[in-house]
Amino acid sequence: MNGLGAGAACWARSLLRGTPRYLLLHVNSVCDARCRMCFTWDRMMDRWDARGLPLEAHRKIARSLGDLPQLTVSGGEPLLRRDLPEILSAYYTEANTRFFTVPTNALSAKRVERLVEKFYDASPGAHLNFCLPFHGVGKEFDEVMGVDGAFDRFLETWETIQRLRATRERLSTLLNFVMSKFNVSHWRETIAVARERFPESPLGVALCRGQTHERDAGEVPIAEYEAAQRYLAEHRRRETTRQPYPLMFDTATGRMGEIVAEVARGERRDLGCGAGRHLAVIYDDGTVHPCETLEVVGMPAAREGEAAAPASAALGNLADFDFDLPRLLAAAASRRTTDWIANHPCARTWENAVYAKIVHSPVELVRLGGKIAGRLVSGTRGPAAAQATRRPESGEMQ
Repeated sequence: MNGLGAGAACWARSLLRGTPRYLLLHVNSVCDARCRMCFTWDRMMDRWDARGLPLEAHRKIARSLGDLPQLTVSGGEPLLRRDLPEILSAYYTEANTRFFTVPTNALSAKRVERLVEKFYDASPGAHLNFCLPFHGVGKEFDEVMGVDGAFDRFLETWETIQRLRATRERLSTLLNFVMSKFNVSHWRETIAVARERFPESPLGVALCRGQTHERDAGEVPIAEYEAAQRYLAEHRRRETTRQPYPLMFDTATGRMGEIVAEVARGERRDLGCGAGRHLAVIYDDGTVHPCETLEVVGMPAAREGEAAAPASAALGNLADFDFDLPRLLAAAASRRTTDWIANHPCARTWENAVYAKIVHSPVELVRLGGKIAGRLVSGTRGPAAAQATRRPESGEMQ
């Protein structure tokens, strides 16, 4: 069975079992970037140099799930864990996971190449997707990332992945532009460079969120975010890629932008993302959460006459359940929290939760399938793809 077919079978089995179908796994709290809008900064500062759960714990988690269709690793910078290839292999082998996303700060091409060679080449059915930052160009990128020379190192990382893709079919890249106070004024120029110079890598625009490294990073006019999403949507109608994972994600990104804007404007008050059920978050210390944002914004409020909401969104620690995630999620305290979220209006601008909402809602899946089919029928990619890919100079905007 090919990777796509095996992934679909895994999804169906996890649905029948009622286990999470999308897991976000923080493998460490170490990072060599200093992103000004980082929403995990406080957690990293509290646990700086924390190396995360041991490999054997990850094997137990994967084994307990049995089937996990999609895994996203995070940190910190996940590629700073030298045993990351073995962690991914544990989920590939023990949980039949076939779709892996690795967000990276793109500061080390060698770390990316090592992961591809150690994990991808030993896992023939896996689709490995790298999500790379693209928060500006040249010095502007460096300033947002807080690292001198970061843009040149991004270019080297992107070129390394494209070289590796030449002989590996299920390897892809996405670009992520996090709109913050520090780059909102030049989003159009940044997106234009991404589309022109990196046509093989679909780009998404995320809204800065959470309790950020620099506290004012989230001061972004929602009208600018909406304008960027409309700009991208217009170009998506004229372009397509036939690689399954980038095509699915790029199409879903457009819908994600619509929903995030509705939440930010206060028009959507209940997301229905299945937090703690379809989606779970595991931090590097083994603590399990239904969502990455509830600890900051608080649980949905109680209705009049109800008992108080759970004091914390944390569902428990895997060490107390011998790293059996389904058993932790089935515990009474966990179920009270997840039931509370499910039965009270709750909507956040966290893109991963919005993504979970889209891919686990029958209505949204039908809508997504229709858009994907339309893009496939519409023809080949637009003029951006016809241009020869050229390495832009540091600081070049157009």
